[in-house]
Amino acid sequence: MGAIRFLFSPHGRIDRLGMWIYGVVSVLVPLIEGALFPAADNTRTLGRAVSFIVYWPAAGAPVYAFAATALDLTMLWVGLAITLKRLHDRGKSAGWLVLMWLTPYVAEYLALYRLGMITGSTSAPPVLPGWLLIVTMFLGMVSLWAFIELYLRRGEAGTNQYGPSPLIWHAPTKAAPAGPQEKVSGD
Repeated sequence: MGAIRFLFSPHGRIDRLGMWIYGVVSVLVPLIEGALFPAADNTRTLGRAVSFIVYWPAAGAPVYAFAATALDLTMLWVGLAITLKRLHDRGKSAGWLVLMWLTPYVAEYLALYRLGMITGSTSAPPVLPGWLLIVTMFLGMVSLWAFIELYLRRGEAGTNQYGPSPLIWHAPTKAAPAGPQEKVSGD
């Protein structure tokens, strides 16, 4: 699988190593982005993209905002494509992608809301009902399950409905001779 197909195509399958490579790169890219564009705000990818598209023409946003947004949107697509291929390797459909990508964000939002960081409150965190804590803990467990499913569990052996196993090396083979070989002696 070529690099472009590996990064951008949602078709096919990838193994755990491919997922780990993406995981490491997805941690390094924001660090590099922060070093290259320190003045860019630290909002989430979609929030920055929406604010950039809405406000950029009127506000005259600097070039780094465009570059950071383009990089974020590219990484978002790459993440979706690679995660989908990994799900395919596990024999799961694209529907699981919604659960595995949306759950961590909802859990993070609820946790931050509970801590008062979203409301901007500097006082003690709001007292929230106990069910919200239970829901947040449940979403955290789903996030842990998604990590185990994508990064630690082995893919389906052999070919499945999404393609051949990424662990099968398709090395070119020499054509076998048609019949038994006779040894020719030099008389």
